[in-house]
Amino acid sequence: MPLTAWKHEHFMSGTDGMAYKLAVLAPAFAYGVLRNVFRRKPSRAPELGLAVVAIIKNEGAYIKEWIEYHRLVGVERFYLYDNQSDDNTLDLLAPYVRQGVVVLERMAGEARQMDAYNDALRHHGRACKYMAFIDADEFIAVGDEPLLRCLDNKLTGRAGGLALNWLIFGSGGQTHRDEGLVIERFTQRAPYSHHKNLHVKEICRPQTVLGVYNPHFCHYLWGYHAIDVWGRPVVGAYTQELPAEPFPRLHHYFTKSLEEFRAKRLRGCADDHEDRPMDDFYEHDCNDETDTTLAEYAPQVRAACA
Repeated sequence: MPLTAWKHEHFMSGTDGMAYKLAVLAPAFAYGVLRNVFRRKPSRAPELGLAVVAIIKNEGAYIKEWIEYHRLVGVERFYLYDNQSDDNTLDLLAPYVRQGVVVLERMAGEARQMDAYNDALRHHGRACKYMAFIDADEFIAVGDEPLLRCLDNKLTGRAGGLALNWLIFGSGGQTHRDEGLVIERFTQRAPYSHHKNLHVKEICRPQTVLGVYNPHFCHYLWGYHAIDVWGRPVVGAYTQELPAEPFPRLHHYFTKSLEEFRAKRLRGCADDHEDRPMDDFYEHDCNDETDTTLAEYAPQVRAACA
């Protein structure tokens, strides 16, 4: 990777933004041309199949479930960036760190999500065949095909990443946090056709990525691009339409209960300096259909968390 897209605030808008984008795109284009001409290959095979990268803050109530679920579907390592947690998150992560399942970094300050993603790419990208950039309230849902095999089948040639559509889950009418796993407490979701489900997050081949300056997509080296589950190119944070093929997808437990959403607001936004408005709860509180796909994993996850 010739250049890391660092400090994404510099190119969010305006003249400075255009200059920064040009500074990023020019090396990407040149490097991509040279790589295509000389067919340069990584010097060594990645030691890991699939890793997840996330920035977290005060996720103690949920972090073990999120880790153990993703281990069940094939994630081998988690590169986690703690943004000044003051609950029990770090204590809960300590055993995973000792086992090598979690690599934990401290990252202070506001709106550091892109900095975390690019740091993971820079320092750990070569170790991973695939990297997923998701949040701790997002769960990768898989079908009958194992996730790693699915990625191997879809991410070939110039396909640098797989864009997974959101599937928004609402509060189910719950106003207070209750005991139990997220994947079994919240089983009411938006229909596939809901416009919020056009959003994507990506699982990428790190060797094809220049950097990340939006939480929803990667910026690829020249000649590479993301695809949807149909294999069509995806440019940006959305797909043009929702795929008929349901898996893999990203179950997004954005609201949880009203009490939990209010606690989420206090943590702030990982990619923005602005406070999260309460309107976000009502916009994402979608409870139209019942979906127990991930609830079926609950016994295994609960046993692993014990």
